[in-house]
Amino acid sequence: MAGANATIRDVTVVVDEGRARADGVDEDGGNGELYPHLYGAIRPDWVIDVRPAGFDSEGTFHSSALSPPPFTRA
Repeated sequence: MAGANATIRDVTVVVDEGRARADGVDEDGGNGELYPHLYGAIRPDWVIDVRPAGFDSEGTFHSSALSPPPFTRA
């Protein structure tokens, strides 16, 4: 649980699809392009990056995860 003075931020968790074993499904992101979604627990060893995300004042979602990752953890 976060402390009283903690800042909670939205993030995008980047998962190594090769490591993920949870049931997943490809879903339309609203633009006709399919994106993988995991439903279930995400194991920490699947996570290769955590990036800032959020909505601007217009309600548009922004995430640095929409661009290629800067590295891949081996």
